[in-house]
Amino acid sequence: MSKYNRLLLVIKQTAFASYTAREELARVAGQTLKFDHARMGRLRERHDTHMFQVERITKLLELRGASTVSVMREDLQDAHVTEADLVVALGGDGTTLIASHKLDGVNGDTPLLGVNTDRASPSDLATLYRSSEPHDMRRSTGHLCACTGDNVERMIEDVLFGKVE
Repeated sequence: MSKYNRLLLVIKQTAFASYTAREELARVAGQTLKFDHARMGRLRERHDTHMFQVERITKLLELRGASTVSVMREDLQDAHVTEADLVVALGGDGTTLIASHKLDGVNGDTPLLGVNTDRASPSDLATLYRSSEPHDMRRSTGHLCACTGDNVERMIEDVLFGKVE
């Protein structure tokens, strides 16, 4: 039986989703707002990777008997945290930090599992801090995350069934 039953999933909104929403709002207002096509293509790939991992991880948790509630990190409120017995941050270091600040203010005893859903490759990491790419084009290092999409299944097993504190 799972050690945790009420999980709060705090989900990052990708730059692609944000920019797409801004383009749509401009269109509705009768204005034109277009972002660079090549850049949006790269951001779309990263968005798709992130969303694939969010869906996959949600299913993994539910298959193991956990009840999940999802909230976008920008919408995270104290009330969300008080109802959870485990918080899972799906994004990267930023999402993990935001979730940790909510836990600190509300319920510091609730554990937090950070999952990097779109980890930087070794070649990305080699140039990350020297890159001239815009900030939104850089992948997360995941220094604050316990796992990545590559090893999340084992970590979920270990956390849910008490093998890891």
